Amino acid sequence: SENLHYVINNRLGQPMYMISQNNALHFERYQEPFGKTYSQYQVNAISDHNTRFPGQTYEVETGYHYNWHRDYDPETGRYLQPDPLGLYDGPNTYAYVQGNPVNYYDYMGLATQLGGGVSGAVAVPGLGMSGSLQLGISFPDDLTDWKCYQFFGAGNVNSVLGGGAFFGGGLTGSYSDNDSVNTGLVVRSVAEAAAGWGPSAGFSGTGSNEIDANSWSDYFRQLFDFDQDIDSLSLSGFAGGGYGGYAGVGQSLIFTLATDSCDECGE
Repeated sequence: SENLHYVINNRLGQPMYMISQNNALHFERYQEPFGKTYSQYQVNAISDHNTRFPGQTYEVETGYHYNWHRDYDPETGRYLQPDPLGLYDGPNTYAYVQGNPVNYYDYMGLATQLGGGVSGAVAVPGLGMSGSLQLGISFPDDLTDWKCYQFFGAGNVNSVLGGGAFFGGGLTGSYSDNDSVNTGLVVRSVAEAAAGWGPSAGFSGTGSNEIDANSWSDYFRQLFDFDQDIDSLSLSGFAGGGYGGYAGVGQSLIFTLATDSCDECGE
């Protein structure tokens, strides 16, 4: 007869325990941060579970983790093959999620988001405010995988501390390499600049790190911590009209609405 087992995952979605219908433990696994198993218990071979990081399958013949486009080595915490996209995601083409597997994972290769819309900015000495509205599309590495395409709309308001004075606006375009687009409201770090007298142009870069501060001192520490790990970066630029110039760093309040992405397309 068939037996039903309950699988308990960690917060990244990795199976760590498997329990039978009568609450008997059939599988238990502990690992190091980069995925190397240091303790595993299973009742029998049938109780084994070869799923590792999301999107990875343990291959007993090699000891490596199959991760679709590449093979991952949990001993070194690196891929065995270079990133097929080259330097697209950073200078280290063998790195796994920029060396931060505790918070991030690479399900099946990164997706790319492109967007366009309108934006405006106002800055006085010491403080700048800007905002934009965009519509865009997110497409996967495999352009033929139609189920992983997403459409999204996004709006953001940036508040930055810096220098200069500027007033203007125009058309904006954006590029990002996050895994997928998720509906929700987040606060992230941002750096931006704009300049011109009549015809004007500007840019901004928004990090994947979310600002979650409990005090003003904690807020400013996160805001100006340029050594913090940023898994991905969203870049946008605008061209239009304006007068003056400014540059600064601050926070971006971003609200996004997106069509659903299937489970196989990552988080």
